[in-house]
Amino acid sequence: MNRLFRHIAAAAALLTLIGAALSCSNDEGCTGNRSSIPLAGFYSSQSGSKIQVDSISVYGIGMKGDTTIVDHAQLINQVYLPLNVADTLSRFVVRYDAVNLAALSLTDTISVTYKPIPYFHSEDCGAMYLFDIVDYSTTNVLIDSISFSTMHIDNANKENVRIYFRTQEEDEQ
Repeated sequence: MNRLFRHIAAAAALLTLIGAALSCSNDEGCTGNRSSIPLAGFYSSQSGSKIQVDSISVYGIGMKGDTTIVDHAQLINQVYLPLNVADTLSRFVVRYDAVNLAALSLTDTISVTYKPIPYFHSEDCGAMYLFDIVDYSTTNVLIDSISFSTMHIDNANKENVRIYFRTQEEDEQ
């Protein structure tokens, strides 16, 4: 009887472990994006229209290891700007790598001040950080300005930031 009880207890423990493992990989109750990372789109400051920027690199400064986000990217129209949850200020450098600009070593720096907010989403999704934007600024080498569509960054997969670049319109050439 004692041996039967141990086998039943062992089987119950095994089933519990299998059930727990399966529930950890289950995303049914969880939204797909578990990270709250601002998505920045690129726009022309002259026309306000969405543009593609050629040959840029973007990296975070002041973060552990200074994070490279994009390296010599060709023709991109948006980039994620991950905020450092261990701080309240993140800064990003945009380096212009196009042949006619690279020799000039031109860069812009985007600074974002925020309040990180720990948030428990659900048992399926676990915890994540949300961010309330407090302030933001940019240098103005080739970036004219930036704007946030919302001052609260959550895990919705949408563009939160607009970066307006000075562009030369076709008829100005």
